[in-house]
Amino acid sequence: MTTMLIPQQSAARPDRPLRPDEARVTSSALILPLAWVVPGPNVRGTDVGDVSELAVSISKIGQREPILVAKLGERRYEIIEGHRRRKAAELAGRTHIDAVLRRRPSPCDRLVHQLAMHTHAKPFEPIAEARALHILMWEHRLTREEIAHRVGRPNGWVRDRLALLQLDESEQQAVDERALPLGEALGRVRERRAERDGRPAPSAAAPRPRREQHFTDGHPLAADARQRCRAAGRAHRDRLSLGGVACGSCWEDAIRADQGGAR
Repeated sequence: MTTMLIPQQSAARPDRPLRPDEARVTSSALILPLAWVVPGPNVRGTDVGDVSELAVSISKIGQREPILVAKLGERRYEIIEGHRRRKAAELAGRTHIDAVLRRRPSPCDRLVHQLAMHTHAKPFEPIAEARALHILMWEHRLTREEIAHRVGRPNGWVRDRLALLQLDESEQQAVDERALPLGEALGRVRERRAERDGRPAPSAAAPRPRREQHFTDGHPLAADARQRCRAAGRAHRDRLSLGGVACGSCWEDAIRADQGGAR
């Protein structure tokens, strides 16, 4: 098998908006030697998990989806997306891998892309998500609202993931190993915050007013439910809107996320 490149084509100005009757090719298809492909920054870290089943699939039916790569230099490409597929191809005994050439993303864009992709497909472990969100906030100066909008998640999800970093190292490991449920982990964080601030522990605090029964803009989770419904786009546009805010499914998801039980 030889290396194949389909030359990139583009319109006169790549940054010019396309007309309705106009198309543009913005990437190139490649078949690359595995030795030329190196891992790029990855939210999961260097351990991409067990890929034995994926390797068997590649052995039997071939690679179904190309990886995304950026060119670093002569015979050297960095993975943008597809670390598991590369490892599986190597395990399957393949010498080459199908890839699509893309412009190398900024560290911020790479993190946003990985989070958005995996929170809507196979999620990362909660602590890995939390660390990536922390980097977006403190290194790339994104607000919590900006992060939520860009990865398509409610503000409450971002808030709760970041809260997990207040757990000690052993507790964080227990969350990743699923020995400590997310709801219980977030409960510990809330109890410690209350103790630090001299407030009653959440379990002993006065119950919240039952505004949850009235799905209106006055509900404390209205913004999260609305944002979740908007992120779903056309699929939720024609559903019955409760209180003029969001559909019932998005209300339910927002409430579960706020309780720390939804992923």
